[in-house]
Amino acid sequence: MTDIAADMPPASLYKYRWFDKGREGGQAYDWDRAIIVSCSLWAGSPLFFNDPFDCYPVVDFDGTQQEKAAWAAQVGADNRMSEQQVLAIMENALRNPAARALLTDWRSNLAELSVLSLTEEPDDMLMWAHYANSHKGYCLELDATVPPLSFANRVRYVPERPTFRLFDPNKAEKLMHMLLNKADFWEHEHEWRMVRPIEQGPLIFPPEGLKSIIFGAGIMPDDEAALRAMANERAVPVVFKRAKLDNRNYRLEIVED
Repeated sequence: MTDIAADMPPASLYKYRWFDKGREGGQAYDWDRAIIVSCSLWAGSPLFFNDPFDCYPVVDFDGTQQEKAAWAAQVGADNRMSEQQVLAIMENALRNPAARALLTDWRSNLAELSVLSLTEEPDDMLMWAHYANSHKGYCLELDATVPPLSFANRVRYVPERPTFRLFDPNKAEKLMHMLLNKADFWEHEHEWRMVRPIEQGPLIFPPEGLKSIIFGAGIMPDDEAALRAMANERAVPVVFKRAKLDNRNYRLEIVED
């Protein structure tokens, strides 16, 4: 299998954000303050991704005798059971449709992980539309050369769902592989993911990790003013940029204010 963690992230990665000053005092508004002022991004659970195929592999119950024996020995050691007892229980479970369905519901393991999704594209029309309130939100430019942002991994876009082999001895590696593979119809997002082996929660980054705030082409004046006020509370200043409609083509131009 190709080393999925081989690519180093580019100098900058981006996070699109919906923003509406009218939500002031609400949880979403507080998250914006947490990002800009407190340098705290939210790493969410992969259970809540917006694509039902994301992290949802084909489950393969086949395995070599050697793989099954190694798996049974490990499970037996963890549960004070013999290898033969574990294999007998598993064989019975695989013949029971309800138990078999439970085994395929491996996504419960994902509750123990959290993911921060970023992109290398600050000027994608569709992402501005989908994730930044139809161009009325903003986009964060983050320094991907500093930890922990430098730990992001490139997402691969593939036409087929990955296969999760129940008895694979390298399930942990394959789990990471599945977290970093998506359907190829998402390829325009050029996503990078930072995966953490802990439940969803805040991810703190250094103040210099926020390089700029990019205002959407349709941002409302009050919203822009609120974001600028947040940025003025920071110990480390940020650059302000703006997404502008190109005069001739269907594209955006990112310019510094």
